Amino acid sequence: MDLICLSGVDLTVEDYEGWLKSLTPRKDKVAFQRFRPYDYKAVGTSFDRWELTLVTYTGRTLLAPGLGQPVRPDGVACWYGSDAEWGEVFPARAVPYGNWDQLKTDGDRVFSLSPVYEPFYFGATKSLFLVPFGKTEQGLFEFKRQGLRHYYREVANGNLVTVFSDEPPTMKDGAVPLYAEYIRD
Repeated sequence: MDLICLSGVDLTVEDYEGWLKSLTPRKDKVAFQRFRPYDYKAVGTSFDRWELTLVTYTGRTLLAPGLGQPVRPDGVACWYGSDAEWGEVFPARAVPYGNWDQLKTDGDRVFSLSPVYEPFYFGATKSLFLVPFGKTEQGLFEFKRQGLRHYYREVANGNLVTVFSDEPPTMKDGAVPLYAEYIRD
């Protein structure tokens, strides 16, 4: 799968909502954007990335071969029979298709280091925490209890937790802060 470089994409909420309203169901092509967290088991893809798939917008569904993803009117992917947000860490969503050379037909996919549009990502801080073995259950629960967008993976001494938030969170139940960096848009 190819890696593309997205730069200069700067949609505001108003721009995004206007774009959604301009779409013609069953005619317009859009990109289906999904966040793919670091995966140490997948050879060659061990980094946070955004997967973009070329799809046809039908109004309430994004269609491509082997894909029929329901979406809410606000462009966010949802579960079948529910309007609950669908996606890993960040909501998967319909985003403008940039006519990238790598996406020619429905179902073609590429990776990007940045999203086309994700208001919960740009302007956030990416923080890393270590939750040592022995404190794992209570430490991981605190991230969930605070409603933080995060994922974790097991490392030699416990779980390494990546958190996306407005500011670096303060943890009390055994999570040790390692570092934080601002995600620039």
